[in-house]
Amino acid sequence: MVADSDHVRSFVPLVEFLGKVLGENHEVVLHDLSNIDASVIAIANGHVTNRSVGSPATDFVLRVRDDHPAEEQDFAVNYRGTMPGSSTVLTSSTFFIRKEGRIVGMLCINTDHTLLRQLETVVAGLVGVYLPSSAEGHVEENLVASVEEAANQVIRTLEQERATRASRFRLDDRIEAVRRLHERGFFQFKGSVQAICNQLGVSEPTAYRYIQTARAEQTRPAAGS
Repeated sequence: MVADSDHVRSFVPLVEFLGKVLGENHEVVLHDLSNIDASVIAIANGHVTNRSVGSPATDFVLRVRDDHPAEEQDFAVNYRGTMPGSSTVLTSSTFFIRKEGRIVGMLCINTDHTLLRQLETVVAGLVGVYLPSSAEGHVEENLVASVEEAANQVIRTLEQERATRASRFRLDDRIEAVRRLHERGFFQFKGSVQAICNQLGVSEPTAYRYIQTARAEQTRPAAGS
């Protein structure tokens, strides 16, 4: 019959393998529960917790051994791990090694997320620079390639709001379109009046009347002022 310790030792090759695969921020530890004073019989990337072969069992290992909370489980994942005198927080996961139903060993993986959190901070800072919140100053910019496109952008938006084509706009709809364009400084550009005539299907004199109406509304004092 294979002894408990020999059964646990059969997992030793996995320790180095997982350590290489997962990388240096992942410590892989094999515990033999038959000797809690020196339960660590194999370890990879021990620098994560400053442990080595011969290190004692942890409180988690002892709880599992004494209280048997894992009798119906094969593993425990993503629980918190800490180290004395260090602010480093680890994410730990453990596979329970059984022999004849008894937990005789544990294969543990402890992950140090320090570098990941530092990277997260850097990325958050970059996001703040390159993707600023749209709420800051409520500033917006409309990027268009031509005067016609600028007029078309406003008209299409108003068509969606009014649920009708520009050719069917009422007088107040056409004036609203001109007012929005006027607020954007649209009529400072050469060809702007002709562009709005084309979009709304009106004559230049009519377009100028709409512009005058929009300007008058903009300069009209607010009620109560």
